[in-house]
Amino acid sequence: MKLTFKYPVYPTQTQEKTLLAWLDHLCELQNSARHDRLVAYETEGAFVSLSDQQTLLTQAREKYADFREVPQDFQNHALRRNDKAFIAFRKRCKENAAKKGYPRYKKRVRSLTWSLRKYTKVVRRNIAERDGFHFHQVDPKHTSQTCSSCGKKSPKKLSLAIRTFDCSFCGTVLDRDHNAAINILLRAATVLRGEQWVTILCEARNTNEARDAGNLENAEQLVFNDLLTGLPSL
Repeated sequence: MKLTFKYPVYPTQTQEKTLLAWLDHLCELQNSARHDRLVAYETEGAFVSLSDQQTLLTQAREKYADFREVPQDFQNHALRRNDKAFIAFRKRCKENAAKKGYPRYKKRVRSLTWSLRKYTKVVRRNIAERDGFHFHQVDPKHTSQTCSSCGKKSPKKLSLAIRTFDCSFCGTVLDRDHNAAINILLRAATVLRGEQWVTILCEARNTNEARDAGNLENAEQLVFNDLLTGLPSL
């Protein structure tokens, strides 16, 4: 069962040079953050927080051009990795573990990490607007627990280990992520049509209860086939 997928990326020489420069910068930043915490504790007995170091990062970006050349999201994640290492270290110290494992000096950083929040902004502002698509950010709550065909929510909470959605009400069987994607599409389509998705009524979208939810002329508006008929691309 595949839970992750890997895709090879082949950057140009210019892109490769830029990525390697970013990795070197992030390595130096993480080591600098580590050193600052060490000095602060040894000289003043003080703990430097993640918030303190993020404030210093903001100041450095305003002052130094080389800091501005690297996406701030990458830099923040480097600081978060350093912070997690120190949190784990202090926890081991409190538990009096045999091996305390003080955060090590990094010789190199091998990964670039960005947040979904930033990626969402890129999709909305750049890709969607450029290509003439509609982008709607919807609440994903219960989308993997609810049948995309009949709208009934699974009576038993599905663990992450269960990758196939098997509806006990209508018999629909499909990949769990595919089922969630369809539910997200349904919610986005509802917003696009100027209607309101009522989360608590998603299990009853094909009954008369949906008709009384407000902004819905009839329950059939939320039927899957009707939603996908005549809609522009999302």
